[in-house]
Amino acid sequence: MMDNNTKQGSGGASPANGFHPIIIGRDDGFCVHLAELNVSGEGKTVEEAYRAYTANLVAFEQRRSTYGLATVGPQYAPVRKAALWRELSLFFTKTAIAAAAVIIVVVVLLPNIGAAVRHQVSAMVPATLKDPLYWMVQFPTKVNGRLDRMAPADAEQMNKEWSKLIDRSTPVLRALKCPN
Repeated sequence: MMDNNTKQGSGGASPANGFHPIIIGRDDGFCVHLAELNVSGEGKTVEEAYRAYTANLVAFEQRRSTYGLATVGPQYAPVRKAALWRELSLFFTKTAIAAAAVIIVVVVLLPNIGAAVRHQVSAMVPATLKDPLYWMVQFPTKVNGRLDRMAPADAEQMNKEWSKLIDRSTPVLRALKCPN
């Protein structure tokens, strides 16, 4: 076996800095592995495995100092299906509760929303257009007054355009006629 002096000269992975390699015995040899840095070495004997481990550790330290590799952190555990399903079910439950709350609020406020929309639409239409007297008396009077003031050539042109429009739209209107 090797003593602590040879271990400490192996590039920094020693019991002095908190890293302890483990020795794994196999049928065909041994493996020395340092989980914190993910460095290992294999050999037929423990001494050969440790020499391969120290060589790999020195090479690792040289690469880290040369290329400035990030410090090695803990190995992350793989995502387990049970934990994934638990997280997904929690997400979908929260989403369903939020959607239900929004629907309930909208349903409760629907009469207020409808009243606000009706008020805004009615505010856009002038009061005179809402009065039936306007449509029975004032509107025809305004139209007839404008037609009376129209020049005879313009009146004839308007009559031709209206005749053309009626002739073109008659087949369409006949097609839309509902059967009795």
